[in-house]
Amino acid sequence: NRSGEIVLRYRLSFDPEAMSHFPFGPNTGPTHFHLGGCQWMLRLGDDDAEHDYDISLTGHARGWRYYSSMSADPRHVRRTASYNAMNTTAFGGSSGPHHSFSVDGKPVHVYWSSAFGPGFSHVAEDVEAIVRGQRAAMGDNDFPFYTVAIWPRPDVRAGTAIDGLFVAFLRLESERAAINRLLAHEMYHNWLSHRIAIERTDGATNARFQWLHEGVNEYLSRRMLRDAGMMSEEELVDLSERDFSDIANNPYAANTLEELETTSRARAWTNIHAKLSYARGAAIALGWEAELRREGRGGIVDLMRALHAGRGADAEAISRERLYEIGPAYGLDIAGDYQRTIVEGAPIEAPPDAFPGWRLTRVSEPKFEPGFDVTMTHRANAMTGVIEGGPAWNAGLRDGMGVAEIDNAGRFNNAWDAEAPLVVTLADGRRVDFMPRGAPIALPRYVRE
Repeated sequence: NRSGEIVLRYRLSFDPEAMSHFPFGPNTGPTHFHLGGCQWMLRLGDDDAEHDYDISLTGHARGWRYYSSMSADPRHVRRTASYNAMNTTAFGGSSGPHHSFSVDGKPVHVYWSSAFGPGFSHVAEDVEAIVRGQRAAMGDNDFPFYTVAIWPRPDVRAGTAIDGLFVAFLRLESERAAINRLLAHEMYHNWLSHRIAIERTDGATNARFQWLHEGVNEYLSRRMLRDAGMMSEEELVDLSERDFSDIANNPYAANTLEELETTSRARAWTNIHAKLSYARGAAIALGWEAELRREGRGGIVDLMRALHAGRGADAEAISRERLYEIGPAYGLDIAGDYQRTIVEGAPIEAPPDAFPGWRLTRVSEPKFEPGFDVTMTHRANAMTGVIEGGPAWNAGLRDGMGVAEIDNAGRFNNAWDAEAPLVVTLADGRRVDFMPRGAPIALPRYVRE
């Protein structure tokens, strides 16, 4: 128009079936919708150039409530920002179940799909307990508003925390304990990786501090659930034992930081690399917690609260030196632990006194060993990297055989079943199944005294 403005009005329509396998794709249904910024924004010129956005959500229906990560009033949002700053924002709406509460006068809204059934209403109670528990633990309630939205996906369990909002996508049959672990982990990212993030310098990749932003975050979330009575001590012990098992069974467990960052820069980073960082960080945090308790210096949440002290929502990233410097005040050699376990890739020892009243022992279990390169086989649709004399070889598989499907080979996926065989369906229709077990390895186990 004469003022130089461009006014756009457009409608979006997404086929729920087509979107069902994309963890963070648009999520729509008869009683809800959820869209990320990158799914509705138009890209205008330079992605880093700032524009004045005046966004209206129109066509309101009676009985519907709307939310946005950008404003407590999602119907009209004004913001000056770039596309890259806006593409992780979100809008959503629902005519289904809803729960509201406030913490220190700050509103929190919870939405979930009625498709989960009437028995799912526990999520309102669980979300409230997690939000209150985490804010109390961190001594931080600097959230003008907050929304938690939980929507269905048939084959996915995923979640992401962005400023002002957490969204989770779950299978309808998801178990309550697994949901709470996801909720607690992702919502703790409001601090670790958001308000407590280590700055990237010298060309650092995500691999450098993922152990802290994801792994230590995972331990914190478990600790919070345990302290809130939402996780038993047995569950906490079991999850910690799994961390050491995941490290021991990870093919990249001995990789140095340089090797991992080279992989990341080459865009060859996989879920298996990421899970190594998660497990390493959680195992390091378990050791720190035991050491802090041993020295009478509180727990790891006290360390995180000290890192966060006085920092608001817009605080800049923390320097690596700041992380190292805070260690001695708590009797921890953070710099040394980082050098040994992350930079050099040295093994992480299970602390014998991690759980009062539990004794550390060792058990022998076969290592996860499929005997072929699962990732490359998926990409090539043909058997690749079959090891002579290994489990795949002994089952009759050979390099070059066409592959139609591989099942239960994702050792580090949520759906992996340790007691079920790995199944390879060949292109000619033959089905080959075998147990992906290699030589025995010693793993730590905690036994109640």
